[in-house]
Amino acid sequence: TGNTKLMFHVSGHGGGDDENGSGGLYWNGKPGQKKRERHVTGKILAELILLNGVEKVALFMLNACCTLQTGLMLQAVGVENVLCWQERVKDSTSREFAQRFYKLLSESPGECKRCFNIVCRGDASGDRLRPFECSALPPSGAPPVWRFLLS
Repeated sequence: TGNTKLMFHVSGHGGGDDENGSGGLYWNGKPGQKKRERHVTGKILAELILLNGVEKVALFMLNACCTLQTGLMLQAVGVENVLCWQERVKDSTSREFAQRFYKLLSESPGECKRCFNIVCRGDASGDRLRPFECSALPPSGAPPVWRFLLS
């Protein structure tokens, strides 16, 4: 339908160390090797979203290490909600965060910030789950691990 909003989820490897400072996502070549063979910068990703209609994007989750710069690029072009990791993160931790976030979001569609805050507090569904180190603000002060960026 015309009012349908899209959610993007990228799970993989990220980095903020590209030549233009926009971060990006990359894929390793052969299994077990750490050589970056394919890379898309945050700038190019933001341009693709902008070209295809940023107003269609409700959420973009960058579930990869060091994706703050990429998240900021997406935020700058107007993506409504961006979730990203500021630092390195274990696969199991990023997977757990995403599972808990999406479970809550499926119960409360469109309430990204509320779901984010519940997962961060560690009390989703009344369970005393471990909290995540989170921030709902753009960068300032001490660096948290997980970021929720609001346009």
